[in-house]
Amino acid sequence: MVNIIQHAYSGGEGDVELRWSAGERPRSFILEIEDRGVPFDLLSAADPDVQSGMADRKIGGLGIYFIKTLVPGARYRREGDRNILTLILDRGESETA
Repeated sequence: MVNIIQHAYSGGEGDVELRWSAGERPRSFILEIEDRGVPFDLLSAADPDVQSGMADRKIGGLGIYFIKTLVPGARYRREGDRNILTLILDRGESETA
C-alpha cells in the first residue's frame, strides 16, 4: 500500500481497491490490491541487497522483498488500466488458534 500511495499516481490523487476472501484451505485468505496507477509488476522487480551492512544499502525495496519471500502465493496482472496484485496468505494447519 505504501508503494502505491508513493509511486502509482505520480504525486496526484488516485484510488486503491482492496478485496479479500477466504482461501481454499483453512486459515488462509486471498487479498487483492487494485489500482489504476502507473503499471508496475513488483514481482519482477530486482531484489534489494540484503547481504550488505545497513549503512551500505540503498533505501527501499524491502517491502517488495518481504512479499516475494514471505507470502506463499503472489501474482500480478495488468487488466486494461489497472494493476492487480493478488496475495494468497496461508497460516497453515495449527492445533492452537
